Amino acid sequence: MASVRVLFHRSHLNPRIELFSETLTAEGHDVTALCWDRGGSSNAAGETVPTTRILGPSIGVSMLNALFLPLVYIRFLRALWREETDLILCAHLSLLPLAVFVGALSGTAVVYDVVDPRIEDYAERDSLFAPLSSWAVKTVERGCLRAVQGITVIDTADDVVRARYEGFTSNIAVIYNLPKLKSRPDRVDTHETVVYAGVLDDRKGVTALLEAFALAHRERPETRLLYVGDSVDDTADQLRQRAEELDIRGAVEFAGRVDYDEVHTLIGRGDVAAAPYQPVPMNRIIRWNARKIPDYMNAELPVVVPDFGGFPDIVDATECGVAVDTTDVEELRDALGDLLDDPNYARQLGSNGRLAVEERYNWEREQSKVVHVVETALLD
Repeated sequence: MASVRVLFHRSHLNPRIELFSETLTAEGHDVTALCWDRGGSSNAAGETVPTTRILGPSIGVSMLNALFLPLVYIRFLRALWREETDLILCAHLSLLPLAVFVGALSGTAVVYDVVDPRIEDYAERDSLFAPLSSWAVKTVERGCLRAVQGITVIDTADDVVRARYEGFTSNIAVIYNLPKLKSRPDRVDTHETVVYAGVLDDRKGVTALLEAFALAHRERPETRLLYVGDSVDDTADQLRQRAEELDIRGAVEFAGRVDYDEVHTLIGRGDVAAAPYQPVPMNRIIRWNARKIPDYMNAELPVVVPDFGGFPDIVDATECGVAVDTTDVEELRDALGDLLDDPNYARQLGSNGRLAVEERYNWEREQSKVVHVVETALLD
């Protein structure tokens, strides 16, 4: 049995790293987590492994958080030094230099999980310093990668993320960002409901969805829109204000941040699910790293997805939904309306998605890859 310490950049492990931790615990490893106490993911997971939260200053999602890293690193180091560790599972770039530093000093193996296309994320930020930030991120990350014993990456369109990290170690695996297979939720809502689950972020199309829903609501006044999740900025408040301006506030429900296990129950109230990502650089390479789409499929909901990047690949592989131009509010409105108008077709798409999750796109098919990467790293 090995001692595994997870390093995470938020107060709660996200659902993906929760599953990593559960899997390694089930294999007999002693897994604990160190989390930077600066807020959680939109739909925080539970706490399935013992977690120590490291207090440290932070400024939302700003790159200025890098200024606080020396202090945060010192506090993480104190916690890491208290117990002997066989392997560090680093789940965010901001903590990777710390992980490889500790690994080099103590002979501890390091596995790095790349869950987001970070390079695209930093490059697209609206700042004069974005090009410099992107260059700095790439330079620091590439230097650190030469010292890790294993890498896990998400699946992206054209495998661009895997290609980016190949060559640093032969111990690399693509781990699809998939949920556990769950029972079909009971349909209890009496209203036709469009559902969105995840971070409330304009890059993910939450405002476009609200505008499209407002148009659809004129023709279908009984229809409801359910947002499951919260924002890390003021987007949620802006959505509420805009819903008031559109005179649809009574038809829009904000469930807020909930435990991840509850998400499945809440989205089960829906008839149609939306993943209206906008075509920013980070989203153009998304494929199976978009957790909300397999979550919708798990709940047997038809899905409206964008027509760019890897999203059409998902629809082609599973026949779970329709791909549209999510920048066009009227086209998005039409897609939602068409599925609500044809419940038999919508149910067939939902059934197709559920079958795909049962047969292929579930965590039960992915977890052996995590075990292999970690145990190979321990033997290195």
